[in-house]
Order: sequence, then C-alpha cells, then structure tokens
Amino acid sequence: AARPRGKRAPEEVWAWLARGLDSALLRFIDRAAGQGWAIRAACYEFTYQPVLESLRKARDRGVDVAIVYDSKPASWQAERREWAEHGPSVYNDAAVRAVGLDDVAIRRANAVSAISHNKFFVLEREGAPVAVWTGSTNITASGIFGHLNVGHVCSDPRLVAAYRAYWDGLAMDPSVRDFAALNEAASPLPSLQDHTSAVVFSPRPTEDALGFYAELIRRARQGVFLTAAFGINATIAEGLLHRPAGSLRAHAGAVDAADCAHGTPTYLLLDNEGQRQSPAFVAAVRSLPHGHVAVGTHLPIAELQPGHEAEMLTGLNKHVDYIHTKLLLIDPLSDAPTVVCGSANFSAASTTKNDENMLVLRGADARRVAQLYVAEFMRVFTHFEWRMTAVG
Repeated sequence: AARPRGKRAPEEVWAWLARGLDSALLRFIDRAAGQGWAIRAACYEFTYQPVLESLRKARDRGVDVAIVYDSKPASWQAERREWAEHGPSVYNDAAVRAVGLDDVAIRRANAVSAISHNKFFVLEREGAPVAVWTGSTNITASGIFGHLNVGHVCSDPRLVAAYRAYWDGLAMDPSVRDFAALNEAASPLPSLQDHTSAVVFSPRPTEDALGFYAELIRRARQGVFLTAAFGINATIAEGLLHRPAGSLRAHAGAVDAADCAHGTPTYLLLDNEGQRQSPAFVAAVRSLPHGHVAVGTHLPIAELQPGHEAEMLTGLNKHVDYIHTKLLLIDPLSDAPTVVCGSANFSAASTTKNDENMLVLRGADARRVAQLYVAEFMRVFTHFEWRMTAVG
C-alpha cells in the first residue's frame, strides 16, 4: 500500500511495485534457449503481455511451448435470467489471440463449476525435468504489481516431473471427478512423520489435504505463520486453535478462547477477515496467549502517523487488495521446518473443485527456503500490524 516518495518516472514506479517479480519470471522463461527445450505452462489469469510475448519468442526460437489456461464458457444463470461469464476467459482468450499464441494454447473449459487456478511453468531440456516456477502470482498486472505475491522456483527433478505429469492431465481438459481421482493417486498426502518434500495437486475427492495442513499446524512447536486471502475456514481454524478435528465445522458465533489456549506462537497475515465463520475464528487466534494477527490496510490520510504521507492502493485489483500469497510455515527457524506454498487458498473449493498445486517442502532441504519466507513474512506482517493500530 505504501508508495515511493517524490516524483518518479512511471517505469521506476512499476519496478518498485514489482520488486523483481516480473523480471524473474521472464528470466525463467528465457532459460529455454531453443530446440531441445520445452515449457509447459498452466495459468488462471493469463494477460500480462510481456510474459505472453516472452513465450511467443521462445516458441519462435524453437522451444516446445504449450499453455493450458482457464477458458470456461459462459453459462445460463436461471435465477438471474442471463448468460454469465465465469472467471477470466474473455480477457485470456483476447490476450492469447493478440500475441499470437493460439497454436500452442489449450483452453481449460470443462470444469464449469470450478476454476483452473494454477500459475506454474515447467521447464524441461531433452525431455528431462529442469525446474518449475510456481506460487501465487497470476500472469496479470494486478498479480505482479498490485498485491503481495511470490514466484517460487523448484529444481528438484522428482517434483518437477510430478508437475509435468499433472500438466499432462490438465491438457486433457478432464472433468473434476475424473481429475480428482487421478490427482489423489498421483499426489497422495505425505505422512506426517515423513520429512520428504512432496506435491499436493487439486481437485481431490475429499478435503483430507486441509486436515493434513491442520495437523501440521497442531504439531508445531516453535511457531506457525500463515497467510490467507479470504479468511480461514473451520478445518484450518481447528489446527490454529488446537481444537479437535471437526469440532468447529458447524460452529456459529464467538469461539471460547479458554477452550483453545496454547503457547505456540501463531502469526496470521490476512487480506481481510473473511466471511461467515471466519471473523470469529480470527478473533480466537488473536486472543491466544501468543496469537498475532495483521490484516491488510493502508494510511488514507496524511499524518495519521508523524512523518508518514497518505497512502493509496494501485487500483489494479478487484478482489484482493493486499495479501494474495498462500503460505504456511511450520517451525521455520528449526532444523526441521515445513513450507507449504502454491496456488491454493487453504479452502474447501481449492481442495475439491479447483485446479490447484501446492509444494510441501520439509526437513533439512527446506531450511534456507523457510528462513527466506519467514523474514519476508515478518516484514509484511509488521508493515500492516502498526497500520491497523493507526487506522483504528
């Protein structure tokens, strides 16, 4: 929400907002030097022209490029008596045609009741896995410049190969039911005792993945750090509050903090407090002995804090103004941290309906990544925490 001081040229402002995210993705695509290389992309919102042009240039220099993107058709809304578009299909289709990527584009249109919410790029050379770019960043100006996002590059050949196999399934434009069965077999939930990194792909037949994340949270000893764009659901709240599985599913009203007091430092970074049950769950986390909550906000009036100018949003975003990352850190400064990151919003829909991907990085191999993430988490957390107090 803060803005650079003084007068700056527009390009400098864009660069300040991106913090290198756009150029990092372009460099990732440019690693595919020519023939023998391949890129497989899967995107929800896919309109940022420099990225599309970079993919077209890769295709033109001999790279084997193929892209699956959300392109659900309009459907009849009986209660409104009109045809309604779903998701970003109109803009995606227009951008793909304008840049000239039709010949390498695959429209994901079958999952009418859900969204194809991925944002990943698989890089291969001579058929071998090289790296995958994933995370929370939609390929739009709003995703790159408008709110908090991350691009995460993973070079573990086993995990990269899993992403390629998942992409192959997406390219068949399967139904939710068929794809859920495939994903459960291809990316079974890791064991809670296992410290091997893994992937979790959606849609899945059940919400068991949410229960897995909740149990990771319950077992934390040194700290839990969670970001969420749309509040928290009952299963994740049960983990954060150390409540038994299923105990909050039908809960209404305030949650008794005395029933869920525990001593694990718990940090919750939200775009907003959400709807329905979520505000009560957020309030309960805030009331924990070591519970800390920061919610996106900005200083709309000058001098709310001495020496601070009035702040403004970019105006690029329609649904999520501040926090768009999907990040869970468990004991990030320990010898055995866990990092969960990707495209899914830790929600029921992101687990059983949408096309989604999550990395689960664990153990010694995750130490450096966990340290980077927790440092950035706390930078953003403190940015919003004191602004909440100032705004009131």
